[in-house]
Amino acid sequence: MKNSKRFQINLPGELLQANIFKPDGRKYRNYVFIRFKQIDGGKTQLRQTIKKIAQKYLTSQSQQELDTINYKKSIRDGGNYKSASIINIGFTYPGMEQLLNSAALRNLTIDRSFRNGMRQSQARLQDYGDSWQDHKTERGSNVDCDWFYSESGTNEAGESGQPSGCPGDEKIDLHLRRVDMFISIASSDDEICVKKTTEIRDALSKSPGIGFLFTQAGVRLRNAATNKAESPLSFQEGFSDISDKDSLARRLLVKERWHLYSSGAPTYGTYLAFRKLEIHQDEWKKRVESLVGQLKPTVTTKKDESLESYAKALLMGRFENGTPLAISKEPLGHEYWTSEGKDLPFNYRDDPAGARCPLGAHVRAMNPQGSEKNDLEIVRRGISYQEENTAGLLFVSLQKSIDDQFEPLFDRMAAPFHVDAIAYRSNPNDPNLKIPAISPEPQLQIPTGTGKEISLKPFILPGGENLTTFRGGDYFYLPSVAFLCTFSVY
Repeated sequence: MKNSKRFQINLPGELLQANIFKPDGRKYRNYVFIRFKQIDGGKTQLRQTIKKIAQKYLTSQSQQELDTINYKKSIRDGGNYKSASIINIGFTYPGMEQLLNSAALRNLTIDRSFRNGMRQSQARLQDYGDSWQDHKTERGSNVDCDWFYSESGTNEAGESGQPSGCPGDEKIDLHLRRVDMFISIASSDDEICVKKTTEIRDALSKSPGIGFLFTQAGVRLRNAATNKAESPLSFQEGFSDISDKDSLARRLLVKERWHLYSSGAPTYGTYLAFRKLEIHQDEWKKRVESLVGQLKPTVTTKKDESLESYAKALLMGRFENGTPLAISKEPLGHEYWTSEGKDLPFNYRDDPAGARCPLGAHVRAMNPQGSEKNDLEIVRRGISYQEENTAGLLFVSLQKSIDDQFEPLFDRMAAPFHVDAIAYRSNPNDPNLKIPAISPEPQLQIPTGTGKEISLKPFILPGGENLTTFRGGDYFYLPSVAFLCTFSVY
């Protein structure tokens, strides 16, 4: 009997961009952000330029899979295979406007949030005024061309004109800044990443219709002892990733109704949300220390250091090594720390009140996993960044709909009785909305006690300071490889 719930699709891997169905795992990544210039023959010339870049550099899913096979074979054979760079291309709605004809564009305007841009969703996303249009960033850690200009047309050093070594970067007043396109270059080697970035920039700079805005560098952090990827808060990453292609297709793929492959087969792309989030380590330390102080009178642990780890896990929903609170056999104690089973499927059906994992723990607030219907799952492809005085996360998510998947997540993180303990941001410009003044107070209901005698006690987020600050972002569409390499439309 045919399963009607399955997403029936036969998608050749050469038609889909890489890093969508499976993360590429590269350590270094540069995002080159571009603004199109108004020139004679604009649409035609831009299409020709981008088509040439796509044909030469863009990575397909099939190429990524072949590279993975070659890499694993080399490891088995004791070789020294160099993984290929992974290149992605995406466009904002204003960028797509300058590439598609009006008939094709109408079929891309179904997602209202993409059409309006991230700036129009600032209140819902708790961004409160910060955006890359009015924020000056530090130079990237491994890129020589990461510059913003002030409205006076000077760079951060107070120099006018263009920075040396960055030919083609536009001097645009920040209030006029608009991103049309990005190219992402990822590599396992820092030097190769920079060289490939420069090579692609040089190729693009030959077109008068391309203006470079800035380059944002990212680096994948790894634990020194385990070599596992970890977040800026030192939590191991890569858990709960969706691997089933059928499930991924349902959550990711947007049918390109304005384009057909030469064989007559439909093609697909996906929407991408890019958000630069500065993470305030001092605020994280304050929250953990405050929670440890509240836990000490009532929680028994087997090791002195495990109380701090337990406090971090209550805020995140997992221990730093990835073990979910939800799979523990006992409500409290060092048993949570076991590494067994952290890759197994789990849900919160047996913990409806949050006696093991608080309802406001970050991973539970974002993905309730079986405790309620969840149609909001997104696929994360983020990477950390480190700059001179700041560090944080380049949050990147992929989804079929920004309207129906991405933006509703922010409603969930602000749920009044179990506000997301990590991702929630209050409005610093409105003291009536600042943690913990909001009514009812946003709080984390933490399990306290020993053995099976558990009670839930409210933990108010201390200090009223936000853990993250939004430093810029937008919504993008990643078209199919077939479309970018042909630019054929109905």
